[in-house]
Amino acid sequence: MSARSVGVARGSLIVWALATFACGDPPVPDASVRPDSGRMDAADVPAVPSDVAMDRPAIDGGCGAGCASGQTCCDGQCVDLQSSPMACGRCGQACPGTTCANGSCTNACRLGFGDCDGNMVNGCEVDLATSTAHCGRCMAACSQINANSVCRAGRCEFAGCLMGFENCNGNLPDGCETAIDSDLRNCGDCSLQCADRPNSTAVCAMGRCGFNCAMGFADCDGTATNGCETNTRTSAEHCGRCGNSCVTDAGVGSCVMGACQTCMPGQRVFTFTGATESFVVPVGCARIQVRAWGAGGGAGGTTSTAVPQGGAGGGGGFVSTALDVMPGEMLAVVVGGGGGGGTQATVPAGPGGFNGGGTGGTLDGGGSNGGSGGGGGGASHVRRGSTLLVVAGGGGGGGGGGYTGTVNNGTPGGTGMGQGGTSGSTVALPGSPGTMGGGGGGGGGSGSVANTGSGLGGQGGASMGSMSAPGAGELPGGTMDPDYVAPAGRGAPAASGSGTVGQPGRIVIRW
Repeated sequence: MSARSVGVARGSLIVWALATFACGDPPVPDASVRPDSGRMDAADVPAVPSDVAMDRPAIDGGCGAGCASGQTCCDGQCVDLQSSPMACGRCGQACPGTTCANGSCTNACRLGFGDCDGNMVNGCEVDLATSTAHCGRCMAACSQINANSVCRAGRCEFAGCLMGFENCNGNLPDGCETAIDSDLRNCGDCSLQCADRPNSTAVCAMGRCGFNCAMGFADCDGTATNGCETNTRTSAEHCGRCGNSCVTDAGVGSCVMGACQTCMPGQRVFTFTGATESFVVPVGCARIQVRAWGAGGGAGGTTSTAVPQGGAGGGGGFVSTALDVMPGEMLAVVVGGGGGGGTQATVPAGPGGFNGGGTGGTLDGGGSNGGSGGGGGGASHVRRGSTLLVVAGGGGGGGGGGYTGTVNNGTPGGTGMGQGGTSGSTVALPGSPGTMGGGGGGGGGSGSVANTGSGLGGQGGASMGSMSAPGAGELPGGTMDPDYVAPAGRGAPAASGSGTVGQPGRIVIRW
């Protein structure tokens, strides 16, 4: 429309309006006029006389110099109300994902949208370019295991793992397959494996490695590397649970199946029987005190009855020690026998005492004037199965007596466990070694001049225990101990003629 035509139309409209309002009563405000907007809708504009020729202006304005023929300015944009899906038929009338034809929304979806719920009331409601549930087409969901996904331009893309999961195998089709919060081989991150610990089962909890103790065990020292080191069913310090001690000031008390047991004090005395005896640890006792004396050695024999020429046997060894034990377990107890005395003749020698005493020495080759040596005393011991726990060695045998001329008399049994005495001459045989008790005394020498015997027997053989003492002369070690009763473990005294037998040992167990 030309500027002149617009001016003519506007002038005709004003004249027409003044002529209308000048006749009759003042006009009544029309209810369709909205005072808050200050303008009227297109339907409220009075009809222009047919003789006034003009084009309809843009309704909302804001489009600068105006819109081309067939377009309307809506929200600052020129649109075709006949085909625009954003303003179909009128401004603000958008088609939900469908096309616009002849000013009305159709049932046909626009490119990039879909009617995925089958309800045309809401039209083509899905944006197929961005919907993760309908990416590119309806029902094509973006879904990867334990992972986040996004839809970009109608294509699914991986957007990272969910918290607590990782793609440890590097294979995207199975998503984030590993639960790093609980996987023992990938705990907290890929390839971080939880180590096995003693007496426990490894666990991964909230991405941190740990372990659960097996039944009856506990981690009482708080050190992870040794796992559940404590057996709470038997530990007297941690009975049933960590820190629950059954140990008293006296060192007694035990744990049985996770419950503290009371050890009633008592004692048992073992004397020589020539056999192995048994001791059963009382209920509730986890520790016992053992005191043991080895048997004494036998005296050496002499060919003369006028003076005591045979050597006296040595006293047995002594040992005192505490043993950790289990209530109800059985221990073997053996008390050593005394060593036999030597004879007036060159043979036979004194026999070794029960439980390892060595045999005494003799005079070789049928020689004369030499008595035989006394036998070593047997050891006293306590063992668990075949394992020795306590050993008190027996005393050495006394040397055989004889006459001296150009040679010496026999020597007593040695001081070490099992060591035999040496010979008194080149023709005399030494006492044999003992396996556990004292060695036998040496054989007497030959000669033409009478002399005293070869001296005392050897000290007690070596002992096994926390506190031990060898015999001293004929006396055993530990004679001042309150559990010692004479003459246990004493060596046989020197005498003329045939030697006498040493005294057997003794064992006392307290709990």
